[in-house]
Amino acid sequence: MKKILFEQVGNTGMVGLFISALVQSITMGSTINENGLVITFGPLFTWFIAYSVLFGLARILFSRSKSNGGYNPAKGEFSSEDERERTIAYKAVSTAYKVIIAFSLLSCFGLFIFGLLITDLMIFKVIALSIVGLLIVCGFTVYTISWIVLDLKGE
Repeated sequence: MKKILFEQVGNTGMVGLFISALVQSITMGSTINENGLVITFGPLFTWFIAYSVLFGLARILFSRSKSNGGYNPAKGEFSSEDERERTIAYKAVSTAYKVIIAFSLLSCFGLFIFGLLITDLMIFKVIALSIVGLLIVCGFTVYTISWIVLDLKGE
C-alpha cells in the first residue's frame, strides 16, 4: 500500500503544480500575437520542474529500498507483487475511470454554462484549466481510495 500512496501523492502534487503554473502563465499575459505564440513562464514552472526532478529521483530511490512492496518506477502505481494486487489495480482503475467520465460530462455542462455567463476570457481559461486539473486529481484520489478499500477488504 505504501507504493500506491507514494506514487499517487507524488502525482497529485505534480499535477497541482503543473496546473498552477499554467494558470500563472495565463494570468501573466501569455498570448498569440503577430509574432506568434508568446508564453510567459512564472516561478511556479521552476517549482514544477524542480518537483518533477526530485519526484523522479525519489521514485528511483524508493524502488531500491527493501520495503518497496514490489515497486517498479516504470510501472508506477501499477507495480504489483502478486495477482491480488494486479486485480486490485484493475478494479481501482475501473472505478476511477467511471468517476472521471461522470465528472467530465458534468464539467462539460458546467463549462458550457460558464461560457454563457462569463464575458472575461481569462477567467474562463483559468476556470477551464482548474476544472481539468481537479478532474485529474480526482482520478488519482479515487484510484487511491479504491485501492485502499479493496486492499483492506482482502479482494
